[in-house]
Amino acid sequence: MLLHCKESEGAYWIQPRDRRLCVPPYHFERAAILLRKKGDYAGEMRICERWQRIADDYKEQPMVQHGNASKVHEGPRSMAILRRIEKAKQLLTNSQ
Repeated sequence: MLLHCKESEGAYWIQPRDRRLCVPPYHFERAAILLRKKGDYAGEMRICERWQRIADDYKEQPMVQHGNASKVHEGPRSMAILRRIEKAKQLLTNSQ
């Protein structure tokens, strides 16, 4: 699953600046779930933050700002990933 995240991330960042199409958040959410099940809260936080960087960049794309592209960054899966960051931080703090 982490390999899929890395591939998706690479596919996103290789696109031309200001013309990037968003990658699906599924692999990031799934990886975060699996990392939490393993008790790897730091890993979960990192994978969610990697998605957050993509989502933050994507929402700044001109086509998204002008309403000409899907708003993947506002979808339920994306929002679930972003909510996991704070929870993973809490779990990491409590586990130390």
